[in-house]
Order: sequence, then structure tokens, then C-alpha cells
Amino acid sequence: MMSRCCTDARLYAVAVAVLAAVLITACGSSNEGTLASPDRNPSDMFTVSVIDGPGTYEPQVAVRETAAEVTVTVNATNAENLAGAYFHLHYDPALFTPKDVEFGDLLGDEVVTLALTEISEIVPVGVMQIAALNEPVSGSGEIATVTFARTPFTGVRSVSQSPQGSGNTVDDLTIVAQSDTTATLRWTEKNAGDYNNDSLVGVSDLTPIGINFGKQVSASNDPLKVGLCDGNKDDYITVGDITTIGQNFGNMLSGYKLYKDADGSNPYSDGLTAIRDNYADDTDHPIIYTYEASRQPGFVSYTVRPAAADDIANPGPVSEAAELKDDPGAPEPPTDVTAVSSATTGHQTVKVSWTASTSTDVASYVISRKLESESDWGEPIDIGSLTSYTDNDDTFLEQPYVYRVYAKDFTDAVSSYALSNAVTPYFVEGPDAPTNVVAIQDCGTANAILVQWDSPADMTGVIGFQVYRKAPGETSFSAAFYKSKYDEEHLDTGLTSGEYYEYYLKSVGSEADSDPSNTAGAYPCEYVPEIHITGLTTDKTTHCGDGSDGVVSNLAVTTDETPTSVEWTATAGTINGSGSTATWEPGTSLTAQKVTVTCTAHLDTAQDTQTINLYVTAEKIKSPTSGTNSFIDFNDLTLMEPLADGGAVVDNRPLSYYINGKNVVLFNLFGIWCYYCKLELPDFHDWMGEYGNEDFYIVIDSDDSTSEMVTYLNNPQFGTGPFNRFHVYCRDGAAHGNYWTKYGKTTGYPHNVLFDRDGYIRKWKTGAILDDNVQLWEDSFKELLGVE
Repeated sequence: MMSRCCTDARLYAVAVAVLAAVLITACGSSNEGTLASPDRNPSDMFTVSVIDGPGTYEPQVAVRETAAEVTVTVNATNAENLAGAYFHLHYDPALFTPKDVEFGDLLGDEVVTLALTEISEIVPVGVMQIAALNEPVSGSGEIATVTFARTPFTGVRSVSQSPQGSGNTVDDLTIVAQSDTTATLRWTEKNAGDYNNDSLVGVSDLTPIGINFGKQVSASNDPLKVGLCDGNKDDYITVGDITTIGQNFGNMLSGYKLYKDADGSNPYSDGLTAIRDNYADDTDHPIIYTYEASRQPGFVSYTVRPAAADDIANPGPVSEAAELKDDPGAPEPPTDVTAVSSATTGHQTVKVSWTASTSTDVASYVISRKLESESDWGEPIDIGSLTSYTDNDDTFLEQPYVYRVYAKDFTDAVSSYALSNAVTPYFVEGPDAPTNVVAIQDCGTANAILVQWDSPADMTGVIGFQVYRKAPGETSFSAAFYKSKYDEEHLDTGLTSGEYYEYYLKSVGSEADSDPSNTAGAYPCEYVPEIHITGLTTDKTTHCGDGSDGVVSNLAVTTDETPTSVEWTATAGTINGSGSTATWEPGTSLTAQKVTVTCTAHLDTAQDTQTINLYVTAEKIKSPTSGTNSFIDFNDLTLMEPLADGGAVVDNRPLSYYINGKNVVLFNLFGIWCYYCKLELPDFHDWMGEYGNEDFYIVIDSDDSTSEMVTYLNNPQFGTGPFNRFHVYCRDGAAHGNYWTKYGKTTGYPHNVLFDRDGYIRKWKTGAILDDNVQLWEDSFKELLGVE
């Protein structure tokens, strides 16, 4: 972290992340003192206001607390084509102080970010993709997490004020007499940090930084437009320009007040003299103000100050004074116009420079070009007060071009032209072009076209691919999407159904791009919605019919698309809920049965349906000893893996393998030496034959060795069929006896425990299951299985 002093004595903290690097600029007073725990739930004290940006999303807030601090995570849900996420997190300054902000990875690593932690009542947060290195995202994920101390906020900074500080001082005010009674004032708007030129300095001013990141202002084709976001005036758009937003955050420029003196103390009128809305027709470039003032006796010096409509009493800094003077006429032209193109300037790049006009009232220079062999000049470009211009154009021909430059004053009077020498643009051979470009209708996505291509066989020099698109009504192609060198397709969404779109690609090289690929086109088809259920789960499978279990089944559905609605129905019992989660309960008088719950997810006209089974039994949950919970967490026991030579009979897998939310399990404590243990086996044999394919298992914990049990159970008296489904723990296996130790008691032989699908005990008995008990136990596990 770097700390620096604020020149206007206001407090700010800015966090910036670019390509995984973080810069935080902060200055402010400390926050001291302690605060008792709030008497309300902190989760009710944090709200989010979404600021418009590139793409849409819905905010979701999660709050975590400790005794000393609160962390608030803001997630984006249902994001669509999101390239920038901006919001204000509102908090109670009487209870909390923002400490720091950490950013999520929803929009990727190659982003610029902004967060201010020393403004009362709000924490502004913004994340913007670097456009040349990313694609907008759709879906859900974390935007940022803000940490608050449980101390009252003691800072003094607020928002919504007139622009202050030297960076907002008008420095080009001129006044020219038009007659004995009128004069024309002209100046350029200064609102530092207002990079999107909407009059307000806020988090959305990250957008033009992300779009123009890395560009050199003087080398761009539209330096006035790119220069709007060069806040530190170093000629490059970098992370350093984000600090200017933090320093001026909340500044609102509604217009200017005119003053009749050099110190800005004698207003020309009570309100705003020049209202911004009257001049802001072109917000892509600096806004020029002109004002026709009446010439009044007694003053010849004028100044202007920026102001917000609701803060007129506190206008911004006084401009340089301008004295009333007669119109000097058109300015002198620039001289020594020189055009150069070489390996130094780069591929298809011409740099034009000149000596400035000797006139002092030059507002800007205007440049245009043409082929030396032609007579018509191209569109003139106003480049402001710069005395050089870098012309980078992939439509250049390898033929000589000439440039002409003229000076323009604040009254739009222009000088004569000054011509450059003829220059042929320097060309570098680019990499090979992509091949086999195709455009395909994608009817699974709303109004989309899938563009696919083959990478060139020789990838030497290729650093990426630029996709060019010509939309309906357009006469030429323009760069639409940048893809990595590893991509071979792009889904172009948000198109207009029934309109024809065309595409071609170029391989992007470090210095030069390839020739264009072949061109392909398609019509986006009407959206055909699809939705698929990817999961349907419950946390409780078995219930007692009289409702004595006292716990509902919590049902949840997941889908591959966000549904417009979800419906739940059940063949018995009660369903509550209509979204992605619901609950089911049997009530108080449901008979033993299998209950089928049906979930239907809808997306517009599409739907998908899945079912899940729940089971109602007459058996209540049992406890083997008084005060012992009937559910045993088998997963916390250290048990053996299956024996490598265990065959189909001996299997030392942990019981948790069977008690898994799916199977009904009869667990039996057994010994060959035990006379009554062996009497049970014929009935077990029959049960396995009848119910062995119904998710029913019999698991035996034997007091005998593995070899003894293999010999015993392979005795011809048992055959080879159902007993292959027996699973046996033997005396020489680590699992033997663990479960009864878990019960905390010594149990006699035989001992039987019937587990439902959720691992809860429904029936248990010390002693053999014989005679009348056989039917009672069979009825019990049939109910748990949901079979007749």
C-alpha cells in the first residue's frame, strides 16, 4: 500500500487491480474508538445500489460476522454479457467503518478495479474488464468482499459536490469582442475523472479506461476521445489514471458560473451562466462552451468556475482570467509539417509532426490526408492542441500519401493549410490468416451465431485472432471480438433475429495482422429454449407415517439454465415451495408407502421433469440405549478397504458404504459357534433371494476369521445365489466390533439392527429373528424399501 497526501485535504482510498497487480492509493484520518454490538442484525444494514455498466447482473449480499468486524460479500447472479460491474454498498456510519476491499474473479484477472473506503454511508466498488484481453461473461460469481470494523466512521468525506481542486481549473478561457455591446466567451470543460463524460465522477468511469487501456493518447486515431481518460496527463491510459477518479469521486458538473473579475468573486448572474446540457451533444470528445455575454461598462476581465446545480454556493476553482479583446482574425498556419513512416513508427503507421502556429489564440489543429495521386481529401480530424499525430490504419495502401494541417481558434476561424511531404506507409509482413471460417445459426442461445474457424497451419507470430463483423445496415466491417490464439470459435449473442450478419478474421501479430480470411455469414434463428435438470436431491429419505420423526425432507433441484419457474408435486404428504428448493413432510397420519416427488423446471416454453422417491414407514426411529442418538456417523470410523481376495462373500468395506442414503441394511452380529446365529441364516437366505435387487443388503459382523467364514458360507447347504450378496466383516479385519464399541456397550449374539436409507435405526433386537418375528422384520424392511 502506498499512502500519499491529498492536495485538497479530502480523504480517499482507491484499490486498483490490473493483470493480477494491485495498487491502493489512500489518505485520510484514523478511525478510533469502539462500538458495542449493533442492536440489529448487520445483514439488514447493508444494501446494494447497482450502477449501470456494460452488461447486467443481479446483486446478492452475504454477511459474515466476528466480534471485531463484519465482512460483506457481493455476488453477481444471472449476469448477462457482463464486462463491468459497478455498485454502491450502503452501510450505517454510526456502527461501521470500511477497512478494505478484496475483489472476486468473476470477470477474470485482466481487469481494472476501484473501491473507496473513506466516504460516509457508501462504499463505491467497480470492476471493469480490459476489453482487448477479455470476453464478457454470463453466469454468477463474486464481485467483491468489503470488510468493516465495528467502530463508528469518523471520516469527513461526502459525495455530490462541485468539482474542486486544480485539476478542474479551466485554462483556455478566451473572450473576443463581437460588437460594442457583446462578446463571445469560449472554454473547454474540465471535470477530472469524468472519463465517460456524463458530468459525474463515479465508478462507471472505469469503462473507458478498460476500453482504452494501454493506448498512447498522441498515437491514437482519435486523441481527443482517448485523452478524456488520461487523468494524470502522461499520454498513456494506465492504472495511474484511476487515482484521478478516486481523488474527484462524486464531483458533479452541471455547468459554469461567469464572473466579472479575475478572482471569481463578482458573479455575472446568480445561477449557472452556462448549463452543461446545452453543450453536451458530443460526449465522446471534450465539451466546448461558448457564451454570448453583454459588454458592460466597468469590467473587461472575465473568469469562470465549475458548479453543480445543487451546490452552486460552493463553486469550483477560478479559471485563468481572460481580458476582453478584439477579434484578431484567423490564426497563422502551422509550419514544417513532416510525415515519417519506418520501422521505428511501426507497421502501417505514419507519424506527422509540425511547428505550432505563432498565434496565441489557437484552440486546436485539424489534420486530413489523401493519396498523392488523388484530389479528394479524407475526413478532417480535430486533435486538440497537440503538434503531432500518429496515423495507424489497416486500410493503408503501399502508395504515397500527403497530409495537410490547419490551425483553428476559439471562434472556429481557420488558418491556411500547411502540406506535408509525401510518404509511403511502412509495411511488415503479417502471419498467416485463419482458414475455413463458417457462421452457424445457434438456436440454443437467444439470437446467436456461432463463428468457427481453423487456425493457420503455421502459427509463427500469431498472438491472437480478431473477429470482424458487418451488421445489418452497416457498409463496412468493424472489429467486434478479440480471441486468444488457442480459440477456434466465438458465440456472437444479442443479435437481431431475421437479419444477416457477416464475419471474417485476421491473425493478430506483434507488429502486423494477417490478410483477411474468407467471409462467412448467417441469420440468427429464433430462440428455442432448453432446460435440463442436472440434480434432484433430498437430505432425508425415510419418515415415520405419524410424523414423529419431526424433520422435513429438504429437496433441491439444480438446472443447467436459470428456470423461470419450478413446480413440485408429491403422490402423498405435503409439499411446500415453488422455487429451486422445497420441503416435504408426511403430516400425522400417512400410511406406510413409497412417495414419489415430481419436480418440473420451466424455461419459457421448455421444461424438464425428474422424480425422486421418499419412503414412509410405521417404524419410528429407535435408540439402542437410553439417551443415545439413534443415528451413527459411520464415516468417522477407520475401517478396512475391501479385501483383495475376499471373493463374493467376505467384504470388509465400511458399513457407511451401504448406509448411504440409498440402501436399506440389516446388520447382524454373528458367530459360527453361536447356535441361534446359524438358525437365522435360512431366512436371511430367502430375503436376499426376494429383496436382494431392491437396494437391500445384509451385512454380517462375524466373530470368526476370514477363512472360517469363507468355508462356512461356501457350504453347499447355502448354494451360490443369494449369499453372494452377503457382506461380511471378520475377526481378523479392522472393522470387526467397531460398531458395537460405537454404541458403548457389549451386545449378545446374535444381534440385529435394521437401518433405513438415511442411516437411522428403525428396528433392533438382541437374540435371533425366529418364528413370528420373521414376518414382523420382513414387514419392516419392506416398508423401508417401499415394496408391497
